[in-house]
Amino acid sequence: LLDCQTGDVEIRWQSSNGAQIYYAQAKSINKTLVCNSTSTSCIIPALGCGQTYNITVVGEANGCRSNASVTSQ
Repeated sequence: LLDCQTGDVEIRWQSSNGAQIYYAQAKSINKTLVCNSTSTSCIIPALGCGQTYNITVVGEANGCRSNASVTSQ
């Protein structure tokens, strides 16, 4: 969910069994931003409207990270 006034985007995902923390990444041609969350959503600030971002989420438990989610735009 993108707020075009602030450029903030809220990313939501389904929980993964055993995950203790999640890392969400939004990547464009010239910018990469990350947020961390212990729940199933987080906000990445200042993305801005009018650009395409590839968004992936990774879960981590006991220092081991999962494979990245399917990329969303």
